[in-house]
Amino acid sequence: VLNEALKYDAEAIFLLTDGEPTDIEYWQEIVKRITQENGGRKTIFSVALGYYRKLPELVDFLDALSKENDGKFLGVSD
Repeated sequence: VLNEALKYDAEAIFLLTDGEPTDIEYWQEIVKRITQENGGRKTIFSVALGYYRKLPELVDFLDALSKENDGKFLGVSD
């Protein structure tokens, strides 16, 4: 999904999610790959919805993804 979003002519990407990526055990590699593909062209903001606090790897992933791409991470829960 992020690979496709990087193709658009936009200044920023907002990633909204309520769950972990399929390959969460490789989250650091995913962050590195997306950051390299992005090349500083777009700011990536991420928003975790729901019970994200029960998924610490999700928080680590989204926080790192946003920080590495000049964005911010926000968690929204009930």
